[in-house]
Parts: sequence; C-alpha cells; structure tokens
Amino acid sequence: MNMYGERRITKLDIYFVSCLVVISLSLASNIFLQSIHLVYVVILLVLGVLVYATRRHEGGKNSLRDLWVLGSLSMILYPLIDYFFEAKLSLVTYLTNDPRIIVTPIYILLYWFFGVLLFGYWYYRVLGLTNKVRMAGLATGFLAAMSATFIENLFNAMGFYYNTPSYCMIWHIPVYIPLGYMLVFSLMPFYLRHTHVSGLLLYGFTGLGWYLLYHIVSWLASWL
Repeated sequence: MNMYGERRITKLDIYFVSCLVVISLSLASNIFLQSIHLVYVVILLVLGVLVYATRRHEGGKNSLRDLWVLGSLSMILYPLIDYFFEAKLSLVTYLTNDPRIIVTPIYILLYWFFGVLLFGYWYYRVLGLTNKVRMAGLATGFLAAMSATFIENLFNAMGFYYNTPSYCMIWHIPVYIPLGYMLVFSLMPFYLRHTHVSGLLLYGFTGLGWYLLYHIVSWLASWL
C-alpha cells in the first residue's frame, strides 16, 4: 500500500485518469454519433488497459485485485435489482437493442464495473496521501457522485436510456442518484475490509440508497 502514498504522479494515476478522460471524450462525441458499438469498444479497451496495469504493478497488485473482486461480485445481483427499478418502479427505461441480462444492457454492467475500479483506486490514493480513512471515504463518495452524474447524463443525452423525471433534476438525472452514489461509496473502507460479502451487496446498497432518497426527496418537495 506504500505506493499509494507517493506524492508524485504515478503510472497508475496516469492509467486511471487517462481511462476516465477517454471514456468522457468518447461518450461526449457519441451524443452526435449515437453508436452502441463505440460504447462497447471504449469500455472493453479501457478494462483491457486496467488489466494490463494490474499485472504490471506488483506493489499494488493485491489491493488492485481486491477491486476487481469487488467489482465482479457487485455485478452478480445488479440485473435483479435493476429489474426492480426498470420494470416495477419505472424509474429508468433502457432504449438500446444490445444484449441484456434480464433488463440490464451489458454495457451498463461494464461501465459500473469500471466505476467500482476507479472509485476504489481513488480511495486507496487519498488514504495513502492523508492516512485518514473518513476523509478518503468522503472523497470517494464525492468523486462517485460527480463522475457518475456526468457519465449518466451523457448516456441520457445519447438516447441510450431515460430516467423518469423527479422533483429535482441535474440535467437529465434525478438528484437522488448522485446523492445515492455519495452515500454508498463513502463507505468504501467497509467494502474493502469485507470484499467478498460487500461485493455481493454493493449494488444492493446502492439501489436501497436510491430508493430511500427518492422518497425523501419526494417528501421534501411536497413540503416546498
């Protein structure tokens, strides 16, 4: 874990930041292209780069592998929970014709997986620099909320899925979504201490957070 405390920009920093920049620019340009193939090519390329980065960096290999385990396990229950939001609550509607697992397009799972890797690496990095668990957790929640809101707005703008409007929106995205990311990913220290159990429950925690915050925001809006 000492490698995460380095104050200079590391090769892993470059890998992760470059991947995020590539995804952001590619999805932004895809607002005009609206190509589902580009979405898949970009995320598969990015994940391939991160596999390479994990194999090359012996000093952080175990911690990086923990992130891969966490991300992989978190996808297992994703489609079932997504079914609840898409088919039962109608809070999201997927509009593409690519392969799905239950109701969830596969690209959604892959981008979620990248998010778990990115947020986990950010947590390790902030923890290494500050040696403060709570600060690292809050910083992770903040990054998750900001980056996920940006990326999800791009997918909405592409017409790949549609979030049902709520009382308070950030462009296309209801405010309870970034609030849920902030809440759930602030608990990254817990997930990484109990990787296998929390991996299975991670998206469940996220879905529960969204569900509760959806009702809280709706209740508050009714009083305003």
